[in-house]
Amino acid sequence: MNHLSALAYVSSATNLLSESELEALLVSARTANHQHGVTGVLLYDNGSFFQYLEGAPSAVAIVYERIKASRQHHGIIELDYGLADARHFGSWHMGFSVSPRSIMLSLSQSAWTRAAATATEASSSSAGVALLLDFWMNGSRDA
Repeated sequence: MNHLSALAYVSSATNLLSESELEALLVSARTANHQHGVTGVLLYDNGSFFQYLEGAPSAVAIVYERIKASRQHHGIIELDYGLADARHFGSWHMGFSVSPRSIMLSLSQSAWTRAAATATEASSSSAGVALLLDFWMNGSRDA
């Protein structure tokens, strides 16, 4: 079985980011994610980040260590971190959207626990993943 890991977290920007700073952050993230085979999305709203990553467990762990070391944000709150049943953002080494506050709040308050999870098997998607996918597929977003 091809094991995948998924990570969802929220954090706060150390300072509000300009458009050029967001672009630089995305270039850096996309390069690192591509190098490690990690896919996912980053949402941003007025100093708040939401990020969802997926990939091989060791690759997600490497990327997450890089994220935790970043000085561009603080107050990381993990919403979910564990095995996943499938990639949902396989075409996106780092999709990006400036997102409405309502979406950011809904994602941060959603149920991210996946049903039927054990330490050795992947589980079905959570309500949080379903909400994120609905926004991504139907909401307004940037490439």
